[in-house]
Amino acid sequence: HMVMNALAVLACAEVLGCPVKHVADSLSRYQPEAGRYAVQPWSGIANAYVIQDAYNANPSSMQASLAAFLAQPAPQTDLKKCLVLAGMNELGEFSRQYH
Repeated sequence: HMVMNALAVLACAEVLGCPVKHVADSLSRYQPEAGRYAVQPWSGIANAYVIQDAYNANPSSMQASLAAFLAQPAPQTDLKKCLVLAGMNELGEFSRQYH
């Protein structure tokens, strides 16, 4: 889903006459906020990492995170992948449907 956001930024830059290369260079340095798809090594376990993507999830971001998780190969064939999910807050009347 971040790719879609980046494409929207590039499209807006083009319409506004901003140099696309300048915008693309800025996007290449993007670092997510804490809790937004932050990949970190798992301390004490070789070749293991934690993807922390738990900040205020919504159906679209949850779908994107699941797709990214499924696309990641296990670091070694004898290791398993593990996914821990939390609830999606602030869905109002749609909470039951999306959970």
